[in-house]
Amino acid sequence: MSTTPRVPLLPPSQWSEEAHEAFAVLNSSATKDVGAASNLGMTLANYPKLAKAFYTFGRHLLLESSLSDRLREIATLRVAWRYKVEYEWFHHVRFGKRIGMSAAEIEAIKTGADDKVWTNAADRAVLRVTDSLIDRSTLDDATWTEINKHLNLHQVMDLLFTVGQYVMLGWVAASAG
Repeated sequence: MSTTPRVPLLPPSQWSEEAHEAFAVLNSSATKDVGAASNLGMTLANYPKLAKAFYTFGRHLLLESSLSDRLREIATLRVAWRYKVEYEWFHHVRFGKRIGMSAAEIEAIKTGADDKVWTNAADRAVLRVTDSLIDRSTLDDATWTEINKHLNLHQVMDLLFTVGQYVMLGWVAASAG
């Protein structure tokens, strides 16, 4: 596969007002004038209507989710590792460290729920949910029962959507280059 991006980063001289508005959905209004902080954001600037919809959904998962930051990052990192999405892995390792995940926990993401570093049952359950969704696109009854011991319904729904969103984002990042 080519190392040249298939979808180019939109240069500032080509930003439409709609692109500026899309940047502001996920970030502060200052970002509206500056542009996206990431290559992915600059790629999405090519299609502002889609970017705005994606950022609206992403804002919920990142900033308004009922899921804790820790559990969200455990699931996100597991998706990034399982799908080998370097872009996601790089950014979310930084996020994980920022919220207090240890280097050992980040390394244990690679092994999954059976790594001895996972002493918290909720952490293990989130890893199992993520793997089940990746492997089978669903949860068996035992996995559903287990995650519901640790999370309420809104948290479970946010977890399912978080895994799905980062799988989708991984596909886009890998395919668009």
